[in-house]
Amino acid sequence: MVKFVRSRGLQRPFSREQLAVMVIYPCATLGFVALALCGLPRARLAEVLGPVCGSALVACGGWATCSCLDPRVEGGVRCPCLKKTQQANRPKWCAVCNKSVPGLDHHCVWMNTCVGQRTYPAFYALATAGLAQFGAQSSFGARMLSSWEGELASGAALRALLWLHAALAGLLALAFCALWCFHTHLLLVGWYTGEGIGTFDWLIMRHEREMARQEQQARQERRQPCAARSTTPQAAATPAAAAQAQVPAQSAAAQPAIELAQLEFAVAVEGTAERSPAGKGVVAAEGRGRGEDQDQVL
Repeated sequence: MVKFVRSRGLQRPFSREQLAVMVIYPCATLGFVALALCGLPRARLAEVLGPVCGSALVACGGWATCSCLDPRVEGGVRCPCLKKTQQANRPKWCAVCNKSVPGLDHHCVWMNTCVGQRTYPAFYALATAGLAQFGAQSSFGARMLSSWEGELASGAALRALLWLHAALAGLLALAFCALWCFHTHLLLVGWYTGEGIGTFDWLIMRHEREMARQEQQARQERRQPCAARSTTPQAAATPAAAAQAQVPAQSAAAQPAIELAQLEFAVAVEGTAERSPAGKGVVAAEGRGRGEDQDQVL
């Protein structure tokens, strides 16, 4: 069975995200132009519509370039900030499109196509222009509802639509800001280190780091039961060792009392012997013996 190979973004079938972009972006852009034409005086139109329409043209050009070109074809401008990703002879396989793309950065679900070396400049221009466009729309919408409110045409429906547009433009501006900041971060890191990587390589590196962290954590968890088993006999032997260490200390503390008791017993026995008749003879004999010993010594 031959697998379906998607050559470009405008090739059918379209994805749900791609259809959502095809509906939301024109409505948000053309809706703001219509609100500005209906609500603002002519003196303000050039100031408001100039930045918005200019950014919209650049964004539409970037979207059309990414959607119409086949990224698996060699070509395009090699970005020096993505040196490692866009190295020669390093095409990567896209499982969604079922094709090998030189310098594959990622597969964009919103355009339903791959962003590679050939289309990455147009994609970055699209992200930058989208951020500028919806940032300007949200800013001008807020000014129309605040400082320019006196210049607006009367009507509650116009103000309600402006509030709705401000909320939608703010969300789109945040989305484009996150996209632009991420890719700008990758470009700056690549320019600083000299070995830049794209989104695909960054995701692989992040996955490898997460797997290494989980493996190290698992090794530490396996070591903890072994350490607990090795320390348990020592903990069990500690009370016995402490009891054995207490026996000499107790004996040393009781030694003076034992010697005092023995001395008192000897004195009591000697006193008893002196009071008895037989004991007096024994004591006298002992005295004579001690005297003779002293004479011999002299």
